[in-house]
Amino acid sequence: MAVRLRRHNGGAAVYVKLSAPYRLAAGLGPIELGKLWQDELGPHALLWGSDWPFINHEFVNTYPQLHAALADWLGTHPDIAHQVRSVNPTRLYGFTAA
Repeated sequence: MAVRLRRHNGGAAVYVKLSAPYRLAAGLGPIELGKLWQDELGPHALLWGSDWPFINHEFVNTYPQLHAALADWLGTHPDIAHQVRSVNPTRLYGFTAA
């Protein structure tokens, strides 16, 4: 399945939040979606979110489990994980170091 967002976004900045893999419907799983988004947009356009407070799933998921599961979305490359968790949100939201 090809999305080809780069071709259809009109040059606008597009970000995708990777969160709540337990909410995915049948079809692509986190590994396939992570690869798709990385191929389509590149790691610079991805953000990670915990989906806390896990409404209707709070007894199945914990923050540490979901944080560790980011490797399912992105693979185990530490630079990409750091970019998705820290660099990209800093750039998107205009955070500055204190």
